[in-house]
Amino acid sequence: MSSSLPFRSAIDAIQMWYHQIPSGLRHFGFEAALGLALGVISGIYSGLIVTRMARFDALKNELKRLILSIDYREESQGVGFKLRKDLGDFTSISSDFAYLGHSKASAATHKLTSEILAAIGPNRRTFDEIDKQYLDWQARCRNIKPNLLKIYSLRFWP
Repeated sequence: MSSSLPFRSAIDAIQMWYHQIPSGLRHFGFEAALGLALGVISGIYSGLIVTRMARFDALKNELKRLILSIDYREESQGVGFKLRKDLGDFTSISSDFAYLGHSKASAATHKLTSEILAAIGPNRRTFDEIDKQYLDWQARCRNIKPNLLKIYSLRFWP
């Protein structure tokens, strides 16, 4: 029988040593291991939440920068626009919101893009009308909210 279990004497020695440890210390080891495992898991999960929220805020800030990069001036034929950025960036931000699962933010960005494209085209609007609309675009951009179900999701990405 000893040939089938060559480490039997070592196992017996470990069991004897284990039973000599006071029960409070035995439970401490289990509790410490459990606490460590839960700490690592909760740390990873909170890191995912922070990363997702940071990605959403980065997209929202980029959208705000794009809106702020639109310059307009009063001209004899109406209001003239000068764009310092490419309007295709609006579409990229909208598609990134959709990819990350923020469908309402994507729809709001798409609607803003449509309104901006309509305003930039030839029009007979006054400077005050465009100025009010410009401020409205900024306010609507600041009020875009994330999909919290996607932020707190247990899936790693997206």
